[in-house]
Amino acid sequence: MSEEPKSTISTLLITGLIALMGTIGGGLIKGYWDKQLADQKLNSDLLMKALESEVASERLETLAFMINTKLIKDKEIGVAVLSYLEEKRDSPEDIPQMRPSITMMNMEEAEEPAECLVQYGHTPCVGIENVSFQPCKDKLSCVQAQTVHSMQECKLAAMMACSNTQPGQLASKSIFAFYNGEQLASQGEFDFCLSYANRAQEYNHCPGRNKTDTVSTLAQKGLE
Repeated sequence: MSEEPKSTISTLLITGLIALMGTIGGGLIKGYWDKQLADQKLNSDLLMKALESEVASERLETLAFMINTKLIKDKEIGVAVLSYLEEKRDSPEDIPQMRPSITMMNMEEAEEPAECLVQYGHTPCVGIENVSFQPCKDKLSCVQAQTVHSMQECKLAAMMACSNTQPGQLASKSIFAFYNGEQLASQGEFDFCLSYANRAQEYNHCPGRNKTDTVSTLAQKGLE
């Protein structure tokens, strides 16, 4: 074989290899930036959602909840929001209210609101009676329906429902969520409270009991 065909083949191989590397590199770069944009939109949507409440104190509490539970994953945004909360802690009425807007979601989602079912399960402390299982009132478990515009919004509602404001009366909670009939999971667990960031601080703190004693048979078996 002459030198010229060999040279031509080598040139073609090198050109093809460069093109292939360029395609792979371009795909990786595009994937990276797509993820960055998706994360930025998620953080923005979560913050806007936190500011929807008409009650100033609720806007403050929801923002604090998102920081404490690390729902806002961007560190710079988290630090900025935390600093803002410290500034507005004594004057929550200064935190602006954001009305729900279709600019926060794509048009298709805005035109087709979906159903989010949040299933609550409560495990009361042993010996505690007359507990109000909000929002289930006098029942250990219940299902609450709400209209959402994205799967993430449904997940957020479920995670926020894990908050235990009655650690002296409730040992723990179990929260399950369904978006348009599809069961959702958080970090691979259907029970959102298993990955709830404040679980150690808010669960199994019944008065006069060890942690292992406070969880009843209902909690051990789980909600069916």
